[in-house]
Amino acid sequence: GFTITNGTGEYSVNYDLTVGGGRLVGRMSGQRNVSLINCYVHGNTAKRGGGLWISACNLFISGVTIKNNRASVGGGIMFPGVSGAQFNTTYDPVNRCSIYNNIGFFGSDMYYYLVNAVHVVVDTFTVANPWNFYACAIAGNPTIVNPYTFDILNTVHTEVNHDLYVAPWGDDNNSGVSPSEPMRTIYNAVYKIASDSSNPKTVYVANGTYSSSLNGQIFPIPLKSYMNLVGESQDGTILDAEYQDFIIYISAHSQSFNMSQLKLINGKAGVMTSKGIDYTVDKVTINSIVDIRLTMGFLGNKTQTARLSNLTVSNVSSPQNATGVRFLAFTNSIEMTNVEISDCRSYNWMPTLEASARGDSRFKMDGCRFYNNSNYSADVFNTIMQVSPDYDYGQRLRIEIKNSAFYNNYQVMSAQMANIRALNDTVFISNCTFADNSGGT
Repeated sequence: GFTITNGTGEYSVNYDLTVGGGRLVGRMSGQRNVSLINCYVHGNTAKRGGGLWISACNLFISGVTIKNNRASVGGGIMFPGVSGAQFNTTYDPVNRCSIYNNIGFFGSDMYYYLVNAVHVVVDTFTVANPWNFYACAIAGNPTIVNPYTFDILNTVHTEVNHDLYVAPWGDDNNSGVSPSEPMRTIYNAVYKIASDSSNPKTVYVANGTYSSSLNGQIFPIPLKSYMNLVGESQDGTILDAEYQDFIIYISAHSQSFNMSQLKLINGKAGVMTSKGIDYTVDKVTINSIVDIRLTMGFLGNKTQTARLSNLTVSNVSSPQNATGVRFLAFTNSIEMTNVEISDCRSYNWMPTLEASARGDSRFKMDGCRFYNNSNYSADVFNTIMQVSPDYDYGQRLRIEIKNSAFYNNYQVMSAQMANIRALNDTVFISNCTFADNSGGT
């Protein structure tokens, strides 16, 4: 029977973010049973779980409306489970809840983590088929891609089956379907656009600087599956997060998305993806990425096939952990062509490039340059790069590095500066230069 509004969550010093904008439930013991009944949760904000952040419990939710909340992860609800234990959410099928119009970038309305099955029964949801932009999940069982089933009576949002246009002088009340009538915010164009495998769509972004202070941009910016985010020019289309958030953050299990001709600056991270499938990044600049704990210019976590080309990553730094490009536990193939990583700095863990492979995979690099990257930790090595199999899950890894240069990199620790290991195949290195690297071996 409570209305919960204007909450800003609990701040975590260790992670430099807030959780549970409206309601925070965690650290429970015993039976861990929670009931939320006949509540109205709206207008709350946090970095994780804008409306509700409810962790590691059995939740019964009845007659609850969750709308117009905002978070980077789980705009309406974020439900983190626990590895090795399964907790359930029961949505009352009689006194139904409503969950809609929340703003989020990794699960707009909801995000469930380490939960293998979620049956969502609601009166109203944002759209009829929420996976995976509106309802995102990473199941505890890695073989489960989508743990959701839905029973939805009503919807409130109709996506537009058309390419859309955005300009700094635009208006979100415009249709956005032509360059002469553009929308203003990239987030709302992505939220509005409909895209599927048979009919991919593009959000075209005109030259100019897009930031919160200049024109009300909402960061991070998401992408949907089967859509393209295309700027007018690599140097002229500038997305400036003003060091407040990630710049681009893409929901787990998104596939066949592409971005090109963009300049991303002043973020806590550049581009973050998880379990992305078959995507392309081309003609993108990522510059001035800073965070106090862990930051990356580009992260592809558990990627299945990606192509990076004409990508420039520079000035990525953290007093703790930082890296330029990281592919963690990738499968199939990674291709990097004309990628430049420079001026990355860290006082802890930092390979300029890290790529670890699972299954039967290959890694190919052509025409790349890594230079002026520095690691000041006495305990960390592999500063130039680490490309290797994940031995718990790897079967085969082929590595090709050609026409590339690695120079003027520095690490404090006197240990190897590059670690490159194939598995049941071969490392091919041709026409490469390694010069003026110092501090390590």
